[in-house]
Amino acid sequence: MPRFSLVFAIALAVLLTGASLSSPTAEAAEQYTRGLRYPSLTPDGTQVVFAYRGDIWITATDGKSPARRLTIHEAQDTLPRVSPDGKQIAFSSTREGSYDIYVMPISGGEAKRVSYHSGLEIMCSWSHDGKRILFASNRDPSRYRIDLYEMPAAGGPVRRITRDGGRDGAYSADGKTVAYVRGFNTIYQDDYTGSANYDIHTIPTAGGLPTRVIKSEGNERFPYFSNDGTALWYIAEEKGVANFYALPLAAGSKRQKLTKFTGNDVERPCLSADGKTVVYERAGRLYTVDLAAKNPTGRELKLVVKGDRRHSGREKRTVNAGAQQLDLSTDGSAMVLSLHGDIWMTAGSGGDARRLTSGPHKDEWPRFSPDGKTVAFQSDRSGNSDIWLLSVRTGRTTQLTKDKAGDFFHTWAPDGSKLAFCSERSGNRDIWSIEIASKKATRLTTHPAGDDDPSYSPDGRSIAFDSSREGNQAIYVMDAAGGSVRRVTGGTSFMQVPDWSPDGKLLVYEIFSQSTGNSGGLYVVSAAGGAPMRLSSDGSTACWSPRGDYIYFSVGARGREEIFRVPAPKSVENREKVP
Repeated sequence: MPRFSLVFAIALAVLLTGASLSSPTAEAAEQYTRGLRYPSLTPDGTQVVFAYRGDIWITATDGKSPARRLTIHEAQDTLPRVSPDGKQIAFSSTREGSYDIYVMPISGGEAKRVSYHSGLEIMCSWSHDGKRILFASNRDPSRYRIDLYEMPAAGGPVRRITRDGGRDGAYSADGKTVAYVRGFNTIYQDDYTGSANYDIHTIPTAGGLPTRVIKSEGNERFPYFSNDGTALWYIAEEKGVANFYALPLAAGSKRQKLTKFTGNDVERPCLSADGKTVVYERAGRLYTVDLAAKNPTGRELKLVVKGDRRHSGREKRTVNAGAQQLDLSTDGSAMVLSLHGDIWMTAGSGGDARRLTSGPHKDEWPRFSPDGKTVAFQSDRSGNSDIWLLSVRTGRTTQLTKDKAGDFFHTWAPDGSKLAFCSERSGNRDIWSIEIASKKATRLTTHPAGDDDPSYSPDGRSIAFDSSREGNQAIYVMDAAGGSVRRVTGGTSFMQVPDWSPDGKLLVYEIFSQSTGNSGGLYVVSAAGGAPMRLSSDGSTACWSPRGDYIYFSVGARGREEIFRVPAPKSVENREKVP
């Protein structure tokens, strides 16, 4: 299979605009830096550590002192947590490929790796004596879920705490109990109610059975024990908006709503070691809540972050890994793809690539319009996943969908007048269409099992998609206006992401292995249904070349994807039984 090398001319402009760091003025109020994430307070609440643009920073909460960068590394450093004595910071980083836990002095210096595993390791919290670290990980290969683990802060043996799912863990003050959440729905789906919601549980740190502390129809996240152990603080969603709550643990107690926002959610809170202050994110800003106040309210931390350029300004690299979600223009002359959260464009045969989007947000799933002048992509730049349009000539971006639920996995109609896409705006994952000119959205499917990954047929009359409406995830085809749904593939495998051949006769799709989390191969099937033909033993997000002579796809995982192509079949070979 031919492999493509893409040469990326990378403009590494990371100078951040903002007001003077020494004394922010009223005129500069609109220039306070946004996009600060995963905040953590020092024990006395006077300083805040946070992640920004892949590095860890620290600054005073009064906004009068310069923000100081603690890490500067090509990898992603995130989820910092200050130790209870205020002397160290533990965080997650991809320095060795997957996310591992690192510890460093809060004054700066070399970060020491303390966990070693190929799985995902998400920093949660320190024990109050500063001797242990609690983290979430999917390191158990027999279960496709995240559980909680603990380890010595200096590194050493890892011990598992939960065995049936768990995240957002926090120790009690005495270290004997861990509070956490457990659920199985899409964790950021707004206004979800149902049996798969995230509820708060506690479990003995030494081992034992979990106890569900809070049971509601909505999602609860990020629980923290009060220092005296008599209450839990956490965020919960009500009427589609997450706010901060307190719940005394005495029998019959009712929760108290601490913040009363009606717009953007309260996100990713963290309790200071003295138990007096909570810091959290909201709409890209950081806020604190004084828990001792009679009527606690959120106070915005008006912070400005500036940093020098990481490099000289421009760098040329030959990249063979990380590119994914490719799409070819109608004439095959250009290719767009996603790489490290940005959208890039290169010639259809590979070569020099040009970056079309940049910034701290995550842009992905680029798709050329039929005339090749516009690229539709999904991005979290508005706070949740929405669909945006990008002019290839000018680079100007415009937001197409603006619903508070997630919109993603879009496909152009052949005439360029509309897009079909997935959305959770109904509370369920369905296929929708939206007109480009009017931005009018129409729901096309309503099945409770959920539908995904739409793909328009070349004549625009049909949409292929995947769905679990008959048990396993399979490929279906429906009328472009919705209705008249028929199943194309059989079997019990997990099938997804279909794409049409240019003549509309065949569909290529991928099989996803739920046991390993990897691709189970690419297959081609007649659009009318029937026996499939195996195309490749691995691969994902396949697409046909405009002339139908090749099928392009990605191979790999976790930022190590490479682009391949294979000759496309003209038909699915029919099998004949030998008597």
